[in-house]
Amino acid sequence: MKQVAERLALQFPDSNKGWSVRTALLIDKTIGDVRPALYALLGAVGFLLLIACANVANLLLARASTRTKEIAVRAAQGASRARIIRQLLTESLVIALLGGALGVLVAHWLLAALLAMAPENLPRATEITIDGRALLFTVAVSIATGFVFGLAPALRAARLDLNATLKESARGAGGGHSRLRSALVIAEVAIALVLLVGAGLLVRSFARLNAVNPGFDPRGAFMMGLNLPPQRYGDGPHQAAFVEQAAATIAAIPGVESVGAAHIMPFSDNDYVLDFFRQDQPRPMPGHFTSASYYATTQDYSKTMRIRLVHGRFFDEHDVAGAAPVAIIGETMAKRYFAGVDPIGKRINMTVGPERWREIVGVVADTKHYGLDGEALSQMYEPFVQSPFPFLNVVVRAPNARPGLAATVRAAIKSIDPDQPVYGFASMDSLVAHSVARQRFSASLFAAFAAVALLLSAVGIYGVMAYSVNQRTSEIGLRMALGAQRSDILRLLLSEGGRLIALGLGGGLVGALLLTRFLASMLFGVSAYDPLTFAAIAALLALVAAAACLLPARRAASVDPLVALKAE
Repeated sequence: MKQVAERLALQFPDSNKGWSVRTALLIDKTIGDVRPALYALLGAVGFLLLIACANVANLLLARASTRTKEIAVRAAQGASRARIIRQLLTESLVIALLGGALGVLVAHWLLAALLAMAPENLPRATEITIDGRALLFTVAVSIATGFVFGLAPALRAARLDLNATLKESARGAGGGHSRLRSALVIAEVAIALVLLVGAGLLVRSFARLNAVNPGFDPRGAFMMGLNLPPQRYGDGPHQAAFVEQAAATIAAIPGVESVGAAHIMPFSDNDYVLDFFRQDQPRPMPGHFTSASYYATTQDYSKTMRIRLVHGRFFDEHDVAGAAPVAIIGETMAKRYFAGVDPIGKRINMTVGPERWREIVGVVADTKHYGLDGEALSQMYEPFVQSPFPFLNVVVRAPNARPGLAATVRAAIKSIDPDQPVYGFASMDSLVAHSVARQRFSASLFAAFAAVALLLSAVGIYGVMAYSVNQRTSEIGLRMALGAQRSDILRLLLSEGGRLIALGLGGGLVGALLLTRFLASMLFGVSAYDPLTFAAIAALLALVAAAACLLPARRAASVDPLVALKAE
């Protein structure tokens, strides 16, 4: 394709010089821009699974500790280590498979809600379903997690010293603070912090994106499309006359503040780009023209869209078909191509229709055309009556519009031409929201996963602390009998839990610094290493984790020493 373009440039230098061809796979054009978000969500789900599995492993470790007498008796009666490991692994696999089955059932119930949340421009969203591949994947993941996270408790239980275990009391056999359980809690906190930081960055990014000024006021504005048939409106004067009559008719509807029209609208998934050059500069060589987004608009378009005038004037009633050609340019175009020069009064030529010079009469604020996260582009406007188009968009500003506005506008158009269809009626607010729908979807899902991760981590910390307190009841009773105060017991247990939380937060911050850079392409106006987000999320997780430690610690501090020692 590039060779073909090069040959065409040699044969037709006036039109093809400087132009080439860029090829791309269709699948990349279809899903390429959402691939990073999907990978990030897949990673978030994987982290969430790890936290859940760490909780299950902690529970299995605690359960194995309370079954040491039972396992020792089995071993004493002839059960081999392999037999004991096989039994405990079977139990963990059954738990994992039951969890996987329940997960599939919940996913089936939630799938409709997920698809309802999904933006319309999410490619291939209609193909999302729980099919045979999803079920096989669930079974495989369930078996793998059941085996991997059930193996450590099984191996630990199978390595018992029979003589020591059988001589110990039931409580003594299960006592002690497991290093493995502590390590799992640290891992849970670290993974939860990574997820929470990722969610915090995406939420902040979406908030920044949502606060971007689109260059016009979408509130209370609605648009619709018209396509004037060439058989009925074949030339420019007839097209312009119809648009003028339609605007006047719609403006007479109660509640309508103003009406404008443009052949191309921002956020409408269409664009129109033209080359241009200045009259006071040499004509560019072929292939070296500069270009800008082009809009043919009616007189009241800027007023209806509430586009800010920077310098000069808007189009007015003097800019008619037979008058001197005029143009308005955007701020970015003025800064790029008229730096240090007042553009008002300068003339430019746009490569559309017959070659003619248009005098610049105004400079307006840039409007975001392709989305709130898009860069500022050069923009130029021309009166619709001086360059009519058979296709156009009508924008209506009706802040206090009644629900039947769309039907009323269609009826107004039908009163002029019964055969003229009106399509694509939508509020400008909805178009702007549609442009950030993918970012909203990603941020919402990531935040939901992070919230579940926070909950699971709190449950895991609470479970380990509660188990530790339960196993150390006699020790706590003895400490209090020897003079320890409740505040001493509380401080002791909180310091132990605090160490786990601090190690988890430290590991999580390192992990977040390493992994959040993969979110950089999904962020807007926020650094992947934003210190405010890191600090706020770390503080939030520390508070939740501290609360999870506090409840068991307070219960331990209220132990009656006499009851505890009698129980021992």
